Parts: sequence; structure tokens; C-alpha cells
Amino acid sequence: MRIRISPDGSVTTPDTGRKLGSILQSPLSSIAEPGEVHLEIQLPNTHCNIGGPDPTTGQQACLMCPRNSEHFLPEHDRGADIISSLRGKVAAVPVLRISGDAEPFWRNRVFELLDGLGIDGESSIVKVFTTTNGTLIDNDTAERWFKAVPQSELSFSVDAATPGTYLKLRRVAEFDRVLANLDNYCRTRDPDHHIAVLRNNINTINIDEVEEMIRMTKDYFFHFVVLSLTRPIQRSLNEICLNEQNAGRFREAQNKAKELAEELGVNVVFSGNWPS
Repeated sequence: MRIRISPDGSVTTPDTGRKLGSILQSPLSSIAEPGEVHLEIQLPNTHCNIGGPDPTTGQQACLMCPRNSEHFLPEHDRGADIISSLRGKVAAVPVLRISGDAEPFWRNRVFELLDGLGIDGESSIVKVFTTTNGTLIDNDTAERWFKAVPQSELSFSVDAATPGTYLKLRRVAEFDRVLANLDNYCRTRDPDHHIAVLRNNINTINIDEVEEMIRMTKDYFFHFVVLSLTRPIQRSLNEICLNEQNAGRFREAQNKAKELAEELGVNVVFSGNWPS
């Protein structure tokens, strides 16, 4: 059974959308047997180092982030209460996903979460899944991650293959830093225990770089690459997202990526309704 805990503590089943109540009011055991649960904990949408907690009045968030919208609504963060409610109850959980429009390594939030839940690299059986923008996972942070979790699947969301495109989408000049961090991570991890994934959102700003993203997957020893369609979560993004006028570009890019992936022996996954 897969359950999702939102930043306010509400519990749902993401596969069906069924509401199960609040983890702050009911113990995990009353919702499901822990050993049968694939647990997902969402971090609040204010928790990100790109743009800070209030990107609408400070530094801009990433172009494709909901936090970049003038209609952005911050989520209430009940993280400490959620951790307290789950403490000592997830040792037998086989899968833990840490998700949300957030950066888990900012302010060491992911480690506070793991420590609070009693998860460590020696006694836990859990496999931890999460996504990072790659700016913060330097050598020391990577080593701490490897010690904290016994198994993981860490996705790097870079969304670009050149500094210029990265700056357009991410709004910060950190491309070289991200490459250095992911290079170190992929070279120092144990590939049998720590899976590394390149996971990029594709739109008309970066669509001409999908072949280079395939090469990055091979050059940096990622297990595979996921190319997802950027979602038009706000009207200003409609022009750069897949639509009837630009479907041909997306179709061509997908075909080129498939051909190069086969040539280089790279596993590529196309997420979303790419045009056939």
C-alpha cells in the first residue's frame, strides 16, 4: 500500500486519491501495517534554495516551478509534528519517498527527516527515493547520504546541457557546480546500493539539448535518464510546453534521443504523453 503524507499531515493514497485522515491524529498502524507501506512524505513548497522561502518577493524561483507564479500559495509546514508522529514506526517500511516542490538537501532537511524517523544506513531496510537540483550535494553531503541510507535512488533534475540554458530555466549560474557535484556523486557511490538517475523536464527552451542529455547519462554513469514533458502549470508556460504548434519538434527530439540512446547503450524513459 502506498500512502502520501502532505506537509500539513493529511494522508492520501496517491494511486486513488482516497483520503485517509491525518497522521497527526491517527497512528500509522491504524492506517496500514508499516511493513506493507510504501511511504511518501512531501516537503513544503517553500523549502527550496533556489528562490528562497518567498520567491515572489525575493530571488526568482526556477522558471517551471509553481513558486514562480504570482498566485503561489505557500504550504503550511508541519514537518516537526509529522516526524514526531512517525518516530519509531517506520523501521520496517521498505520504501520511503521524499517528494514535493522542494530541495531535500537544503538546510539538511532530508537528514533531519531520516534522523527523526530513526533511519540509518546500518539497521534500516528502507530504500529512499528523492530528487535534488544538485546544487548542494557536494562531497561531504554525498558521503553523509551514503552513510544515512542503506539503499537509495537519487534523481538529479538538471534540465539543461549547457550553462546558458541552465541559467534560463534555473535562474542561477550554478551549472558547473551541479556537474561537479553529480560527477562526484556518481563516481563515489556504490552502484549496487545507490541508483543515480538524470531526470529532466523538456520544453522548447532545452529541447535541442536532449541528445547531449543522453550523452551526459553515459558520461556521468547514471543508471538511466527520464525525459519528462514540462507541465504548463501556469499560463505563462504554455508557449514553451508541448502543444499542437510545436509537436513536430518534440517528436523529432524524441526520435533523435532514442536513436542515440540505442547507439550508446543508454536506458531512456519518456515520461508523459510525448507525440507519437
